[in-house]
Amino acid sequence: DGVEAKMFARKLLKSLTTAFGWSILESGFFHADAHPGNIFILDDGRIGLIDFGQVKQVNSDFREAVAKVILVLDERKSDENPDDLAKIGNYASGLGIELKDDVPAHGQAAIAMWLFDGSV
Repeated sequence: DGVEAKMFARKLLKSLTTAFGWSILESGFFHADAHPGNIFILDDGRIGLIDFGQVKQVNSDFREAVAKVILVLDERKSDENPDDLAKIGNYASGLGIELKDDVPAHGQAAIAMWLFDGSV
């Protein structure tokens, strides 16, 4: 709970975000079983991943859709703004998630927010 712990947590989060962001968005091949038992902090502060028994590869269209969703989530004015919800939903439809016909119009946006926005 001290200052050092908070600084370490921020550095760890940044390292994990960089590592997984690069692997998903750039290479399209990523570790799909990231839990604390598979993540190590090396002596020099780098991240070490083990147990690549579960991996996933995604194509460039999916990577582009994920990137656009993340950007539009960051640029939104509010979670209730109809224009923002429509834009988020439009990009989220590229993720390949199929919804039932009776799901409200903002359903795709809600799923994108749930998947990619830690503040929701």
